[in-house]
Amino acid sequence: MIFLKKIFLKAVSYLKRLFLFNVTKLKKITHSNMDEKVEKNFLDLLEKNQKIIHKICRIYSNEEGYKDLFQEIVIQLWKSYSSFKGESKFTTWMYSVSLNTA
Repeated sequence: MIFLKKIFLKAVSYLKRLFLFNVTKLKKITHSNMDEKVEKNFLDLLEKNQKIIHKICRIYSNEEGYKDLFQEIVIQLWKSYSSFKGESKFTTWMYSVSLNTA
C-alpha cells in the first residue's frame, strides 16, 4: 500500500507539472493547432478522468517507467483527440487509446 501511495503522490505531482508546462511541449511535439476552447475541454476531461491513465500505468509499467508511459499516453490522447467523435463516452475512448498505447 505504501508503494502505491508513493506512486500516486509522484504521479499527482507529475500531472500537475504536466499541465503547468507541457501543453506547450505537447503542441510542439504533435504540431497541434488545437482551438483554445477544444484544448481547454480536452484538458478538463483529462484531469477529470486521469485515474484511467494511472490505472493503465500501474498495470503495464514499473516504478521507473511509470512517468514515461503516462507521458506517452497523454501525448497519444492529445494527438488522437481530433478523431474522438463522441459516439462513445470519453472515458471509453480514453481507456481504449491508453490500452493501445501501453
